[in-house]
Amino acid sequence: SASLVFALTALICALLFLNSWITKQQDSYHARLREELPSAIQAMNACFCIGYSLPQIFEQVAQDLEGPLKQVFQKSAAVVGTVEEALEVLKSQTHEPELFFLATALEIQHRTGSSLSQVLEVARQSVDDQLELKRLLQTQTAQAKLSAQIVTIMPFLIIGVFSLISEGFLEPFFTSAVGIILLAIAIAMQAGGILLVRKMLKVEVA
Repeated sequence: SASLVFALTALICALLFLNSWITKQQDSYHARLREELPSAIQAMNACFCIGYSLPQIFEQVAQDLEGPLKQVFQKSAAVVGTVEEALEVLKSQTHEPELFFLATALEIQHRTGSSLSQVLEVARQSVDDQLELKRLLQTQTAQAKLSAQIVTIMPFLIIGVFSLISEGFLEPFFTSAVGIILLAIAIAMQAGGILLVRKMLKVEVA
């Protein structure tokens, strides 16, 4: 099409689809990492019961895992230094609160000398509870998120289609001051609505 409006709307739609795909890939990565954590904690507890030290536990768990959490434990196990340094690497690998909680619990255990097995069991139970709550929230907000994506993309699709059917249908918005003001208001309302919906759907589990 020779329509500049169609070209712009097609570009915007392509960018929105690309952003949605990247976001889904990132969400999938973090979800797989979180889902692996309970089994990783169980493996850590089993290693502790047979007498492994914390660095040895990290190394063994890294060998047993297959998903994205494997790299996290590999980097922690590769630290040549104190246990605190290895735990700091574990906390800095991702922004997942469950992993940060585990690293903090291990750090407290190392400093106080409390039972590692008990700490790991409490950590596993806490992580399981948080994951269950996150699954429930994802189920409850899935339809709303889909609706938000459709509402975000639909105006640009409609503009693109109408620009093909009637090439000059947007000219009134650019040929008068009132049209420009109305167009600016419409764009601002669309952007504000998108930001508001995204904020409402962004529910974090503390």
